[in-house]
Amino acid sequence: MSQPTTIEDKRIWIEQKLDSIFNNSNRSDLLALDFEINLLICAAQSYKHETVLKPFPSTFLSDSNNNKNYTQLLNAIESLPPLSEWKNRIKNRKFSSDQLLLIYWLLIHKNYQLVYSTTMNQVFFYALFIFCLSFSEFSQFSQGKVKGCIQIF
Repeated sequence: MSQPTTIEDKRIWIEQKLDSIFNNSNRSDLLALDFEINLLICAAQSYKHETVLKPFPSTFLSDSNNNKNYTQLLNAIESLPPLSEWKNRIKNRKFSSDQLLLIYWLLIHKNYQLVYSTTMNQVFFYALFIFCLSFSEFSQFSQGKVKGCIQIF
């Protein structure tokens, strides 16, 4: 299947992908997605965003010179609901175009997969997640605004 080109095709693709992620019994993809979202939030809100936000979501390049539209990106990120609401919101068409394009970018530009097979690995991953986020003064985690990681565990 070719990559979706229209916003509606992307919405349908996202809906199918989220169904797969939320229905996965070991929840590793859900955990990985939550981790990615929170890393993106931390990177985008960092005063070092120019250097730490790589790759930059291509949807938010504002012109032919590839100038980055941080305001548009931050608005899309900050308006995202908690991850636990995504499956229902995508079915009910409750995402803006910018939110959909950001979610699509998050899901399609992933060239790795988090895999764990034991509870101990999950505990280690969670501890690493807490460690990474707690050291960022701009972190959604340190401000109590994480997009849903506590609900996953």
